[in-house]
Amino acid sequence: MATSQVLARSTGPAPDSQDERLPSPTVPPTVPPTGPAPAVPDRDTAAVVSPSGPYSLLLTREPDDVAAAQRLRHAVFAGEQGARPAAGDAVAVAAAAQGRDADAFDEHCDHLVVREDASGEIVGTYRMLTPAGARAAGRLYSDTEFDLTPIDPLRDEIVEVGRSCVHPAHRHGVVLSLVWAGIGRYMVLTGHRWVVGCASVPLTVAGALPGGVWDLVASRHLAPAARRVRPWREAPIGEHDPHAPGAGRAARAALPPLLRGYLRLGAEIGGPPALDPDFGVADLFVLLDQTAIDPRWRRYLFGEAG
Repeated sequence: MATSQVLARSTGPAPDSQDERLPSPTVPPTVPPTGPAPAVPDRDTAAVVSPSGPYSLLLTREPDDVAAAQRLRHAVFAGEQGARPAAGDAVAVAAAAQGRDADAFDEHCDHLVVREDASGEIVGTYRMLTPAGARAAGRLYSDTEFDLTPIDPLRDEIVEVGRSCVHPAHRHGVVLSLVWAGIGRYMVLTGHRWVVGCASVPLTVAGALPGGVWDLVASRHLAPAARRVRPWREAPIGEHDPHAPGAGRAARAALPPLLRGYLRLGAEIGGPPALDPDFGVADLFVLLDQTAIDPRWRRYLFGEAG
């Protein structure tokens, strides 16, 4: 039985540089899936049918695809960013010795992977943990960094996303757009309301979350008190003078593309950042209610008229 299926294919050549905007392509036709994806109900799967497109987006649990995604994650997280496996995580330590980034959650996740069609190489990846997967794993990954008690009533409606990365040679609009479209399509197929996850922000030289980033998200994007969570290990927040010349522009520029994308869609930030010393980042807990997404983006993400 197949354990992967094509969700979409790109419809044009890759641009020369990264474009973080979310385009609004033609709504794709629905076609029968090539095989059942583990956590997706038995419904039609959307695909952009363009044989000239250079990339395909797949939802997979195929061992070879997952291993390729884990190797890409290791190359980006450890090779580029200097991340190291948590010393107490035997799965992560063993995987790192094999040139892979893996943990105990991977086996319970569906994996979105972007494949370059010409080479067959996996060049982008994201993993998705459904409520059933979280129950099998015993918790969400975010539970390891935050006390999520305030959102316990939402757990049956949550898909947790994480471990996002793209090969450095493919960090442009086509691949990023495929990933966003894949997340939207996945939410439609699984029927869940909330997307949550940890959005990572590189630490300053002093080992803190950039103060401008915190001021920006805290002033505009904090979740209401009923959904406010707290980190188990809070990251320090750097000093920031919001009235300094260019402070606002610098704060916006410091937002990583993934976090910027979430905020554009209307995501909330659950509270203060958690420190992830193994990855050398501060993590912000992100909540996105897919039913409340700005109508401008609904057609792109969900194939709806906006």
